Amino acid sequence: MQTKNSWHSTTTFSSGKVPPHILEKVVFPNCGIRLPSVLIGPSIGIDAAVISTVDHPAGLIAITSDPITGSIKDMGRLVVHVNANDLAVMGAIPAFLVLTILLPQGSEVTQLETIMKQVHQACLDLSISVIGGHTEVTGAVNQPIASGTMFGYIVRSISSANSEVGDRIVLTKTAGIEGTVIILSEKADELMLRGVFTREEIDASINELSSKVSVVKDAETAIKIPEVTAMHDPTEGGIANAIYEMTSASKKGFILDSDKINIREDTRRICDYYHISVLDLISSGTLLLTVKPTAVNQLLSKFKEAEIPAVDIGVIVEDETKHIINIRDNLTGEIQSKELIRPVQDALWNLIKQN
Repeated sequence: MQTKNSWHSTTTFSSGKVPPHILEKVVFPNCGIRLPSVLIGPSIGIDAAVISTVDHPAGLIAITSDPITGSIKDMGRLVVHVNANDLAVMGAIPAFLVLTILLPQGSEVTQLETIMKQVHQACLDLSISVIGGHTEVTGAVNQPIASGTMFGYIVRSISSANSEVGDRIVLTKTAGIEGTVIILSEKADELMLRGVFTREEIDASINELSSKVSVVKDAETAIKIPEVTAMHDPTEGGIANAIYEMTSASKKGFILDSDKINIREDTRRICDYYHISVLDLISSGTLLLTVKPTAVNQLLSKFKEAEIPAVDIGVIVEDETKHIINIRDNLTGEIQSKELIRPVQDALWNLIKQN
C-alpha cells in the first residue's frame, strides 16, 4: 500500500507544491556541485540562498535569467546551458543557479526526476551549484517549464554593445545547433515516417550535438584575446536575430558572407524539409563575436588549439541601417547582396505553429 511518503514510477502530482519527501529524494540530490561559497543552499523550509563573495578575486557578479519552453525531452540540460551561455558571453564564469520548475497536473514523479538528473549532470559538467528555487504543479501550464536564474563571477567584463567599425565577425561551430537537437527530439517520429532520417541518424545527431550546446569554453577561449570587442549567444531567432541584436546595441551595421557560415548536413535536411531558414533557427552552442581585424587570425588559431571550429563570416560597418548578406548563386556562382531580414520569431516556433 502506498503511503504519502512513498512513490513509484506511476505516482502523479496534484496541484500545489511538490511534496517535501519528493524534494528530498528527487530534487535535492540533483543540484550539481556544492561550492564552498554556498553558505545556505536548498533545503526544506529554506526560502532563499546565501552565498559569500568575500574571498573571491572577482569584484563583479553577472546575473541572467532564461526559461525553456520549446523542448520537453531535454529541458533540464538546456536550462543550465542557455543561462550559462548568457553569462559566458559577458565574460563571466557561471557558478550558481536558482531553478523554478512548473509541472502540469497529472505529471509523474519520474518526469521531475528526469529533468533534475539532466540539470545535475549539466551542472557537474560546468561546476555549477543549484542553490535554490521552486517546484510546483499547476493547471496554468500544459507542459513542463523550467526557468533558471544564474549568477557568475566576472573574469573580463565584455558587452555585445562594443563592436566597432571594421571589426571582423566570427562564428564558432555551426548554425542551428540547439534547434536541430530540439526538432530531432520532438519530431523524430514524423521525420522517420517521411524518410528524412533513420532512427540511427537521429540518435547519432542528438548525441553529438547535445554536447555542443554550451559556449562556455568558446567564450573562455575568446576573452583571452584583448582585441575581442563583443560576444553574443544566438538563441531565439538564431544567427540572423543575434547579429541584429549585437549591431543594434553597438549602433552599427553589418555585411555577412553566407557561404562562410558552417551548416551541418542534418541541419540542412531539417530546414529543407520544413522550409525554414537555418539563420532564423535557435542556435545556442554557437558563439557570435567581433574582433579587431589585426587579431582575427590569432583568435582563429586559439579556437583551433581549443578544438572549436570557427570562421570569419563578415565585417561591422558604420551605417547602422546596413544589414547585408552576400549569397552565392548555386548555378552561376555569382555573389548577390541582399538585405538580411530580421526574423519576427524563431523558426522553431513557426514550425510548431505549422504542426
